[in-house]
Amino acid sequence: MAATIRSCWAGGDGTFIVKTEVFLTGGLGGYGPSVITDYDDDGVPDLIATNEGTPSDFPGTGEIPSLFVLKGFGDRTFNGGKFVDAGNSGLGLTLGDFTGDGRQDLAIYNGMSSTVALKLASSTTGLTSVPAARYGVVGDYHLFVTLLSGDVNGDGTRDLLVVAHAGVQVLLGTGGGHMRAPAATEIQSFSEDLKATDLNHDGFGFGDPQRR
Repeated sequence: MAATIRSCWAGGDGTFIVKTEVFLTGGLGGYGPSVITDYDDDGVPDLIATNEGTPSDFPGTGEIPSLFVLKGFGDRTFNGGKFVDAGNSGLGLTLGDFTGDGRQDLAIYNGMSSTVALKLASSTTGLTSVPAARYGVVGDYHLFVTLLSGDVNGDGTRDLLVVAHAGVQVLLGTGGGHMRAPAATEIQSFSEDLKATDLNHDGFGFGDPQRR
């Protein structure tokens, strides 16, 4: 069965109308989490999805590109899309400004290499051609993971949580699009998802960094 993305227009009355459908290229590996962001800074929302892929889809490359990027045209439609390298088999994705420049960067979990890669947004080239950094984590082979970004320790720098079956791992941001690799799994549990907020109203929640 072919993977598709449907664009639904809001009717303003609580209903939606399916207007366009994009058929994604690729093989049996399929696609995973997606985000909507203006990656090329042209004022038009674009769509980025993770690409699990299979080695047979990309023979001779030695690596499965982790992202599939569809550029928006501004009329609720997208182009045919292109594969973008961010590691090896994308199984997790989230947005966050990891450099403090006001642009939304990407954090990607790569299932074949058990790494988290940061793909930074640029005002001139869109996404950087290669990941700014890759960090080894305890991951799950061929299983999707959840990524959350926010300020864990209140230092004004964006951090990253990796939620996998092995537990929850914390990568603390050090500024400039760099992070400190996790020393160990922080929460030893069979984890599939995680939500974070300030439950006791003490001002310490997992939200956007407050720049000092």
